[in-house]
Amino acid sequence: MAQGRGPVHRHRASVYKGAVLPALTEFWHLSGRLCGKRLVPFLQRIIPFLEIRGQLDLAPAVRGLLLHMSPATCDRLLQDVRTKEEPWEHPHPRPGM
Repeated sequence: MAQGRGPVHRHRASVYKGAVLPALTEFWHLSGRLCGKRLVPFLQRIIPFLEIRGQLDLAPAVRGLLLHMSPATCDRLLQDVRTKEEPWEHPHPRPGM
């Protein structure tokens, strides 16, 4: 009788690498460090606006990835940046501290 094996986990290649993280980090700073849920709609409005005004020149691949990024992916990519720049656990102090 053969023993059942657990699920096979295959690592997928990362789609978001290269110039995507620096651009995302810059937009995160411009937005006032929004969470992914609010940052994604901000990106979808600010990128075309800045391009029309001639203030932004993104590579087409980076532009496409930023405009189609999910909030969860955005939060996951910014996780290391947040821990470096915001080392405290709570963004606001608790009452009485």
